[in-house]
Amino acid sequence: MKLLRYTPHQAGMILESDEGTFLRLESWSPRILRLIYAKDPEAIITPPGALITAEPENLPISVTEENGEVVFSSGNAAVAVRRATFAVRLLVDGHEVSALSRWGMQLQDTEITTPHHTAVGGDGLHLVEQETEK
Repeated sequence: MKLLRYTPHQAGMILESDEGTFLRLESWSPRILRLIYAKDPEAIITPPGALITAEPENLPISVTEENGEVVFSSGNAAVAVRRATFAVRLLVDGHEVSALSRWGMQLQDTEITTPHHTAVGGDGLHLVEQETEK
């Protein structure tokens, strides 16, 4: 899969692969870029967001190309997409924190913790705080 094109859209960018998949980037704050992946172009333009009530800050996203990657950055957060494979690297302050590819996700120097909240009820909209182990 290859990066075919990228175009500005509202609070971010829409990236399209040569296999018809889409990745939407939104700038939510200087340290937060939201990624939405879909195979349906309509879903990528108006993604579902029932649990998200905040609005993105719409910070400008700068685009640079280097070493076969297109880097989309806003504030301290950046997403680097390899043109030849559509592999995605997530960066904070220029340091890679995670890498995504068709084979999965790899975390860099990240501590995995137990969730602090659990969804309850059939609607999935209610959260309860979990008790911590002592």
